[in-house]
Amino acid sequence: MSTSPELINIDRVAKRYSANSTSVEAVRNVSFTLGETNSVALVGPSGCGKSTLLLLLAGLEQTTRGKILFQGKPLTGPSREIALVLQEYGLFPWKTV
Repeated sequence: MSTSPELINIDRVAKRYSANSTSVEAVRNVSFTLGETNSVALVGPSGCGKSTLLLLLAGLEQTTRGKILFQGKPLTGPSREIALVLQEYGLFPWKTV
């Protein structure tokens, strides 16, 4: 239980990727709350959805199901208040050089 003000609330979040006739659920039914002073580590084997969950938290991917609240408001896209350091280089399609 968090004693600091609620910063992030994830409620029954799922993310499904579909291509051709194949569908994969990368994140299934994840729920948790983080306060402003909490720290968390995402650990697990390759392919278990860690990176997908981080992309959802950064607003770079949309949930298939469930909701993500940031400071009590729905997270609908990238925010200047959320940073993500990618393991490999990344390009944002809405940015231009």
